[in-house]
Amino acid sequence: MAGAQSRTHTWSVPTSPRSPEKLPDELALLSRFEGQLWNEDTQTRFARALAEAEFFEGSVSATEPDFSARDRVNRAPKTFGFVRIQRGTPLEITPAGRELIGRRNVDDLLLRQLLKWQYPSANHGGRDYRELFCIRPFLEVLRLVRDLGGLTKTELAIFAVPLIRYEDYEDVTASIRAYRAALSRVRGNAARKQFARDALRRRIREIYDADIRAGRIARAKPPRVKLPWTGSSARRPATSAITPAPRCGTSGRPVYSPFPRGSTSWSCSRSDLRRLPTSSKKPRANRPTTPMPLRFWRPSATRRSLASPATS
Repeated sequence: MAGAQSRTHTWSVPTSPRSPEKLPDELALLSRFEGQLWNEDTQTRFARALAEAEFFEGSVSATEPDFSARDRVNRAPKTFGFVRIQRGTPLEITPAGRELIGRRNVDDLLLRQLLKWQYPSANHGGRDYRELFCIRPFLEVLRLVRDLGGLTKTELAIFAVPLIRYEDYEDVTASIRAYRAALSRVRGNAARKQFARDALRRRIREIYDADIRAGRIARAKPPRVKLPWTGSSARRPATSAITPAPRCGTSGRPVYSPFPRGSTSWSCSRSDLRRLPTSSKKPRANRPTTPMPLRFWRPSATRRSLASPATS
């Protein structure tokens, strides 16, 4: 199974175009190509027409205009049933799409299409959707909001988006209540944010555990580098992983820490420091351009040592 594609375990809201206000004009332009096969040639011609349209504020890829066309049409218009695109059949604007082009009762129309949005569907009929999904996402989110008195963005990401079968609704509701109870016992904004991040990571690991064990998703491995060393060879470590942390000026946070916690006996030469991995971000003026292998950065001493090298 190694190398196989991972399975789909979440639903998603299409974000192209970003605003539903752009849909009527783009659908009206797309209607010129109705009755034609939605192939590379048609997609390229639609993308060029879209780039020349006065209402269009985005950009079209110069090298892959057909991709830009698919990105605009195969997402929100297709997902919400405004256009029908099937392989080997002509492109078709649906009755809902024509109603949107005419801008008649747009709010009610969008609400109706969201209520109909489901997996699997004629537009989402892949194996994963047929075998794993049975849900109308908008309806289930409305139920969660009603039963729980609302949802935060974090709760939506951790619990609602992975809800892909309506039979699991009660389990998800219980999980959200347990999460809220645990979060209420955490004090401090920083600790609460970290608690939410940890909960999201645990949920992701749970969802994709089978894919990881089957080899469909590779585990990320930290980079391993040899430590620059000028001390005694008897205490020299073989190889260690260096995890870069944000370099944050005078805040006193770690810059790079390849050494064990509490160790102060190891040292590096200035030439070795130049070989340490550096951040791709442009440093501020009050920040040294070379990361120091210290657990905490003392700005005044570091600036003096870098600005005025020791002379023999």
